[in-house]
Amino acid sequence: MYSGPLQDIITAHGLNCVMYADDTQLYVVYHPSERDSALQNLEMCVNDISTWSMSNKLKFNESKTEVLCFASRFVPCNPIQAVHVGSSPIIPSSEARNLGVILDNELRMTQQVNNICRSAVLAIHKIQIRKISGPKNHREAHTRICNIAS
Repeated sequence: MYSGPLQDIITAHGLNCVMYADDTQLYVVYHPSERDSALQNLEMCVNDISTWSMSNKLKFNESKTEVLCFASRFVPCNPIQAVHVGSSPIIPSSEARNLGVILDNELRMTQQVNNICRSAVLAIHKIQIRKISGPKNHREAHTRICNIAS
């Protein structure tokens, strides 16, 4: 219902977005020489979104706003100190969760892989414990496997 005007605001600033239910992610791709103008444009866009939200009686939650700057670890660049959202400076994070996936600023995916490995080890451990106690019949084995999978 509200996503049309919101997307219009974002594209008017020359930014791209991805929307999921009540979550909107803005992204901008820029050359290092255009960094300052890209950040200024991002800040203006976010401030316009905040104004639009208030005029439509929607809450723009600055405390849930995150900034993540992806850069190559092989190419040095000036780090972003902060992005100003309203009166609040948002300090860039080193990682953020996006649809359950943890992304880091160099896209190494280290934390994500560690979490998956930890979950896999726990699942294998549960299977081994249940194997020792052993199911009494095929139906019990099927039920245990379904419980582990869910």
